[in-house]
Amino acid sequence: MRLTTPLLGFALAALLVGGCGAVSVDFGPRISQEDTRLIVEALIGDMPLPPGAEIRNRETVILGSGAGWAGRIGIDDKQTPAETLIFFRDAPARNGWVMTSSTVGKDIVMVYEKPDRITTVEIAKGRVIGPETDITISVVPRITMAP
Repeated sequence: MRLTTPLLGFALAALLVGGCGAVSVDFGPRISQEDTRLIVEALIGDMPLPPGAEIRNRETVILGSGAGWAGRIGIDDKQTPAETLIFFRDAPARNGWVMTSSTVGKDIVMVYEKPDRITTVEIAKGRVIGPETDITISVVPRITMAP
C-alpha cells in the first residue's frame, strides 16, 4: 500500500502535466466580428447599429429573425455616449421605429415601438480602457390583450 500511493500520485501528476500540452479541445470554428455583424444584421436588420460598433457575443441572445426577432444585443461603440445618443435619436425612425420614451441622465434609456415589438436601447459610458460607449438593445414582442 505504501508503494502504490506514491506511484499513483506520480502517475496522476504525469498525466496532468503531459495532458496539458497534448490535449486540445476545439469547440468549432470561431466567428469573426464581421461574420457576427452580418448575422445580426440579417436577423435584426430593421434596428440599425452604429457604424463601427462591435457586438459582444457573450451578451447577445437573438430569438427569431427579421421582423419577428426578440432578444438582447450587447454592443461596444467607439463613439461617445452623446454621439451614440444622436445616432439612436435619428436612425431607428428611418426604419419605422417610433420613440415613445427617453431618459437622459448618467445613463441614457430610449424606448421605441413598432406595431409588433418594443425595443429598449440603453447607452452608458464605456469602460475606462476600451470602447467609449456601452450599448444594450433589448427587443420583446408586443403583447396585446384580447377584448
